[in-house]
Amino acid sequence: MEAAALRMLENLADMAASQLELRRLRNAVAAQGARRLRTSAPAAAPTQSWPQPQDLRRGLDQRQFVLYYQPEVELSTRKIVGLEALIRWQHPERGLIPPLEFIRWPRRAA
Repeated sequence: MEAAALRMLENLADMAASQLELRRLRNAVAAQGARRLRTSAPAAAPTQSWPQPQDLRRGLDQRQFVLYYQPEVELSTRKIVGLEALIRWQHPERGLIPPLEFIRWPRRAA
């Protein structure tokens, strides 16, 4: 087999493994969220925690948000069937921040 074909197969295998891990994580998060809905007390009022709406506005104004694309691979055909856009906040002091740490504020502020 040619080297280029082997590299392509390795890349497809890596993408498939990433897609499987992403699905596993989504299922785990969904299951955890369902347990919280059944067992948790009513949520407390928002506190003065980070980030505040003005932090988000500053991040937007300074173009600190970055977008990554995660390919979705159909395992049976090993073809890319879609892309998932993943946003992250590249904060100058806090580093790369996942969306679960900052998305809740825009919803409350809206």
